[in-house]
Formats: sequence, C-alpha cells, structure tokens
Amino acid sequence: MSDSMNFRIQLFDENAKHIRNIGKLGDAPGSFARPRGVAVDSDGHIYVVDANFNNVKREQCSIYP
Repeated sequence: MSDSMNFRIQLFDENAKHIRNIGKLGDAPGSFARPRGVAVDSDGHIYVVDANFNNVKREQCSIYP
C-alpha cells in the first residue's frame, strides 16, 4: 500500500497483518517523494510509482522473506 503522506510503502500479508515499511523522504534508492502506485511481479519484486518524479522505481527488496 502506498502511504504518500509518510513517503513510504507499507507491506501487509494476505491476512492484512503489517509486515514492514519501505522508504523514506528523498530521491535516493529506497526513498520516495510521493509514492502513488505499487505493483508486485511474480518474483515478489516491488515496483513503486513516484508521482513527484514521474517515474517507476524497482525496489531491491522482495515481499518474500
């Protein structure tokens, strides 16, 4: 789930239990200005649309432990 006001992505499991947060304010890897959309590929890689920079970032972490 994108959490634009807190500059992060929140990860939840299939039971809606919070797993962890990803991101902080900035333009470095792992940082966001306005995360707006999130997608996950079949390998569990996370893609985030940052509306402030008009780009898509692929995060190095995975949704899988």
